[in-house]
Amino acid sequence: MTYCSPSALDFTNKADYYNAYIATSYKSDGSVGLTKIEKVPAGMGILVKSLNPRLGTFIFDPASVTTTETIDQGEYTNLLQGVTDDYNLPTTGTMTFNGEEVACTNFILAKKDGVVGFYKNNGGTLKANKAYLQLPTDLISGSNSISFYVEDGTTAIQNVSTRPATTDDAWYSIQGVRVAQPTRGLYIHNGKKVVVK
Repeated sequence: MTYCSPSALDFTNKADYYNAYIATSYKSDGSVGLTKIEKVPAGMGILVKSLNPRLGTFIFDPASVTTTETIDQGEYTNLLQGVTDDYNLPTTGTMTFNGEEVACTNFILAKKDGVVGFYKNNGGTLKANKAYLQLPTDLISGSNSISFYVEDGTTAIQNVSTRPATTDDAWYSIQGVRVAQPTRGLYIHNGKKVVVK
């Protein structure tokens, strides 16, 4: 499930019960990489996997990980957008990243034909305390679904099948904005994070 808490969350020592992930990268094969996170600032969109190997899957209890600790956003790169109030979520929209407007497409976590993945939003309302995946429209090349994988190599989360891989030699900022000439910083190139020094 996706989740967005009005309070900070701490998943430290909760691996037997819950794992929290943020979407940290996008590959040209139509998939996003998820990175496990333990300390989550208030208002950050996350994906939560609830599982106790001894008891089977069970429902996520936010109260069990809520903390009064102040957690800084830090240098997190997260493509998941948190929703704190009920939100009329458009399929596409113009968003501002670093002062530059870009057209984005929104994807909602769903299960279709038995496959869990992020599927293109067809309009509607997203309830408070949920999150959605937002990617620049020119980056996704009209894809209607986005698969995901865990960056540490685990395969416990099921992927959706997507369009065939394409060659994209362009450079993108970490927010997904296409960059003509990368300068110092963190970028996405050929589906991987690259540091330019």
